Amino acid sequence: MDNKRERGFTLIELVIGIAIMALVGAAVFGVLSSSLRAYQYGSSDEHSFNQVRSTLSAIATELRYDAEVNAPAAGATDEKISYTKNGEAHSIELGTALEAGNVVIVTPGDRILYGNGLIQAATFIRDAAEPRRITVTVTAAQITGGVTAAITLTMVVWTGSI
Repeated sequence: MDNKRERGFTLIELVIGIAIMALVGAAVFGVLSSSLRAYQYGSSDEHSFNQVRSTLSAIATELRYDAEVNAPAAGATDEKISYTKNGEAHSIELGTALEAGNVVIVTPGDRILYGNGLIQAATFIRDAAEPRRITVTVTAAQITGGVTAAITLTMVVWTGSI
């Protein structure tokens, strides 16, 4: 019979090894979790930015050609702009009720929504000295993982006519 001690790990060595592996695993999980949160925040911020940008682009396209602005008056600010295009009344306003979170372009027989439910505010400032110049500001906000990403963009639009 061989009196040599058998090779292997003791129970204490196994427990210490498992504890070290658990600590390393927890650290890796923490790093991955915070990276995922940062990615989600960045993605929501980018999504909000894209919604505001596309909303401003639609507003600019609508006002730029053959729009005769009726309200707000020169030098005034409003959350709604009314204009005439080809002799028909149009408006752009922030949606309410079921359209909340969107900018609504109202044309004869149609209501076109922009903003994907993220738009919080829209303002139209008509220049006093140059009434064709409209400053449009749109703000969007999105909550992801308890973090709110808010974006505000401003664009100056020259309308088709006074």
